[in-house]
Amino acid sequence: MDCYEHDFEEPMLKDTADYYRRKAAVWVQVCAGIVFACALLVARMHEASVCACVQRAAVRGTRTAAAAEPLVMRMCCYTTG
Repeated sequence: MDCYEHDFEEPMLKDTADYYRRKAAVWVQVCAGIVFACALLVARMHEASVCACVQRAAVRGTRTAAAAEPLVMRMCCYTTG
């Protein structure tokens, strides 16, 4: 039994642990990338909705929105293209 444990079981368990440690590291990197991408998407959706609200208010002719529009656009809106 000592031969089995020493020659096979211990190295196999170490190799298995190393394998899954490497796999887990890759999974963590992939998940972190997905989380970052989702957070970026949510931030851009929020920015787009704020900008759309300010633009709609400016179209309606509200003085506050018209005066604030350049500042809000500069502060929160991203440009595409």
